[in-house]
Amino acid sequence: METWKRDIFFSGITDIYKQCQQYRFKTTDDKDFTLNEVVVLVFLSEYSGQNTIKAISEQLNISKGLVSRSVESLRKRGFLATQTDADDRRKVLLTLLPEAQPYVQYFKQRQERFDRRILQSISEQELEAAIQTFQKMLKNIMEIIEEE
Repeated sequence: METWKRDIFFSGITDIYKQCQQYRFKTTDDKDFTLNEVVVLVFLSEYSGQNTIKAISEQLNISKGLVSRSVESLRKRGFLATQTDADDRRKVLLTLLPEAQPYVQYFKQRQERFDRRILQSISEQELEAAIQTFQKMLKNIMEIIEEE
């Protein structure tokens, strides 16, 4: 493959990621929430078993500091509760409070609309091929990292 085609491909991946992060999770209407706060709320609603700052940080590739600030802000505003893990006092467990549910529902509905729009002209086969391609690329990247 010619270099310029690879450059366009990788640039496209970056652009898609940036636009999805911005518009899939947060819009200009969400003045009361930062992007990371929205991401934390939605993540906890979908993966309640991974309810620690470390898990969120690792799964979403966001620094622990940013996650911690978002959690603290959401806690102060009454959307999250924190509790020390009984088995490991170093762990702080996060729980969504009922006050967060209307916002979480709104964010998830907006994400669903965005996802439908962005995937509207892409067939199931095309989507599966893209997923397989990205999985192969990630595998190759992990092999490169292990070699170094």
